[in-house]
Amino acid sequence: MYQKLFEQGKIGKLDIKSRTVMPAMGVNYSTANGEATNQEIEYYKARAKGGIGLIITGITNVDGKAGRACGNQLSAASEGNVRSLRELADAVHTYDTKSFGQIHHAGIQTSSRITGFKPEGPSALASKVVGEVAHELTIEEIKKLEGQFIAAAVRLKNAEFDGVEIHAAHGYLISSFLSPLTNKREDEYGGSLENRMRILLNILGGIKAYCGKDFAVSIRLNSTDHVEGGLEFEECLQIAKILEKAGADCINLSGGTYESGYTIIEPSSIPQGWKKDYAKKLKENLSIPVIAVNN
Repeated sequence: MYQKLFEQGKIGKLDIKSRTVMPAMGVNYSTANGEATNQEIEYYKARAKGGIGLIITGITNVDGKAGRACGNQLSAASEGNVRSLRELADAVHTYDTKSFGQIHHAGIQTSSRITGFKPEGPSALASKVVGEVAHELTIEEIKKLEGQFIAAAVRLKNAEFDGVEIHAAHGYLISSFLSPLTNKREDEYGGSLENRMRILLNILGGIKAYCGKDFAVSIRLNSTDHVEGGLEFEECLQIAKILEKAGADCINLSGGTYESGYTIIEPSSIPQGWKKDYAKKLKENLSIPVIAVNN
């Protein structure tokens, strides 16, 4: 039944020993500075030993400030973290498992209680779960953040990761730019789908320019926000097609935001594989791999 699952797969130029993927899950094992601890390294090493083809790390912060989602998440925001990130990648490679670092900024879904900074987003809105009105990013600040995502990807490549995943789902920063519910801008980063995608496309293009076209880039994308007025599957499909043309090597399809929380981390009462139809429909319209996830 699952013969195909254990055949060799390919993402971009990268060969993967099977089509099994461990998607990003937060473990809170890092130091306060975002360095990988021995506990974290052994955690991922054990999963690699189990035979997974690809491991994607938990959310890996790119700015070291307002973008942090929690106190002990990985970070690729500084050169000082490259050594421990390399140790993590080396541990995973021990078992011929490939590793992607998931580059991330929490956007409006964090708080000053966690970071010491006001949340940041495309518009001065508050997540209904967090309840703290975000600072509306200026164009100059957006361009700085684009550079931070790209720099984080370069550090992960230097740490010998096999690729990166841009977190553009779950209501975090890039997701909030994509969603018409949370992006109310009227400049080049808001309004039309092309404008709402601009930050993501600039980051993807920058990573390919600085890391090389053969360095694998996955995009974690929402099939739908599962929130009224948010991103729906019709636009998700358009986004994925544009990303494929722009050089994305695969789409990791998820869904939901903090406001539809059970759709991200499902209780056991939710049917197994309940999102698979979204992934199937997306795959029918793309030539790049699609990762299907959740419950």
